[in-house]
Amino acid sequence: MLPLILEAARCVEDGIAASPGDVDMCLILGLGLPRYLGGALKYADYLGLKTVVESAGKRESLGPIYRRASTCGQGGHGDLFYPL
Repeated sequence: MLPLILEAARCVEDGIAASPGDVDMCLILGLGLPRYLGGALKYADYLGLKTVVESAGKRESLGPIYRRASTCGQGGHGDLFYPL
């Protein structure tokens, strides 16, 4: 799931999608992720971006797919794709 989260974040970062909601809707409708759970970026918010950033950092040596998107911020406590 981590590569999917990072790739979805890069789609927002690169301007491929206008918002995190657009990416998540594509994942729900296109890949069939469960509607009631949300998409990859909603899941990243659930896990906490700090956890996502730390997990990506541990795996960076495995290849560029684990490169952290700048939209993930530094993984601070207040970083969210879907702010409240």
